Amino acid sequence: MNLSFESPQHCDTLIIGGGISGLAAAYYLRKKQPQANIVLLEKEKQLGGKLRTQYIDDLILEQGPDCFITRKPAAYHLCEDLGIVDQLQARDPTQNFTFIKYQQRLCPLPEGLINLIPTDPEALARTQLVSTAACERLAAEATIPVREDTSEESVASFITRRLGREVYANLIEPLLAGVYGGDGEQLSIEAIFPILVQHEREYGSVIEGLKQHKQQANQAVDTPFFVSFKQGMGFLITTLGKQLSDVDIRLQTQVLQVEKIKHKKTSYCVTLADNTMLTTNNLIITTPAYITAKLLEGMDSELYRLHDEVLYGSALLATFAFNRADVSMPRGYGYVVPRVEDSNVLGSTWSSQKWPGRAGADKALIRVFLNCYGSDDLLAYDDDAIYAIARQELQHTLGIATQPILQRLQRWPRSMPQYNLGHRTRITQIEARLKQHPGMHLIGTAYHGVGIPDSIALAKKISGVEDAT
Repeated sequence: MNLSFESPQHCDTLIIGGGISGLAAAYYLRKKQPQANIVLLEKEKQLGGKLRTQYIDDLILEQGPDCFITRKPAAYHLCEDLGIVDQLQARDPTQNFTFIKYQQRLCPLPEGLINLIPTDPEALARTQLVSTAACERLAAEATIPVREDTSEESVASFITRRLGREVYANLIEPLLAGVYGGDGEQLSIEAIFPILVQHEREYGSVIEGLKQHKQQANQAVDTPFFVSFKQGMGFLITTLGKQLSDVDIRLQTQVLQVEKIKHKKTSYCVTLADNTMLTTNNLIITTPAYITAKLLEGMDSELYRLHDEVLYGSALLATFAFNRADVSMPRGYGYVVPRVEDSNVLGSTWSSQKWPGRAGADKALIRVFLNCYGSDDLLAYDDDAIYAIARQELQHTLGIATQPILQRLQRWPRSMPQYNLGHRTRITQIEARLKQHPGMHLIGTAYHGVGIPDSIALAKKISGVEDAT
């Protein structure tokens, strides 16, 4: 590469991507190196990635995730560092019901659910989600032989083998789809739930292992499992943005490619869409894998190939506000829909009941998640068609036939990395290849976890402050 025609701007650290991964990396690097020149590039006109909150009158609308878990502590520790723990809130305990829609009725989730796994056959039987035979099969889980074959196994295969097909199809699959949006027949159990594989090998029983570890977790953690912010998840992004006032943040700035500077093993040159260039010795890339692949294509064909192989699912969310007097809602946080129901809807969250303060007392706020997978992908439908499908679901399931006073649609194409079979091998290969590029770091949801705490933990690790997950 010839840089002689113009001297590019140099910075100590260059971060590509202004989602939670990039912002957390900038925050921890700034704490560690107060005088460093840090530049963060984001192609959108706002920071935060999928963490977006919209405020309309007395409504707080989440356009992406509405919470994070505390058992993976990195996100909670970041809140402690930022001094905003007092702004966290738990779900409304008076609404502590979540349902699965099965055979056109709402069945409560069973008690004793740990990491999506039912551990109490009697509680499962009371939900009427599965047959008596399926409950008996669950009760016999400890007698199922441990799998001797150490080859990679899908989530569907593992759960079916340990807990039975009905439990997987009617309970685990819809809960899993709410997090990963993919196909359990393709998702890797080792990549998504390695702890379950460990429990089988260590205890001979997934259920026994979960119970043992829950006891330890309950002794170690006294915070609610799910938490959000009183002002919505966007509050975290706003707070980080204020903390990074001395970081050179450039919005609406697109990166075209990353190259190594000849004869300098640890120096990188980044070309922007306006053909200007930046150089750095410490490069952090936080973009989705398919974008990372394009950025690195000219520099490392193997990293390009490995990233290009990562598949992504999409998300589609319709949000409605109703006059509270016009709807009759059951107590609860919402419901999910199994694939066996053959529905265009994946589930619904009743935001104004789940999180205190999300809507005025005279309003009900509801989110509907729609299918974006396989032949029933609704992402290409026009807005009116999507709204109609979502409202038909609300009328059929909740009896809401009145017109909403507000409706909003959020499309997230290719937003959910799929940890399919082969994922852990691919990540091992990426990390091995990355050793040839000292000073370059790859973080984000494409690697070791799709949750907010996972992203923050990776950001802390590359800054030299590793957090337990």
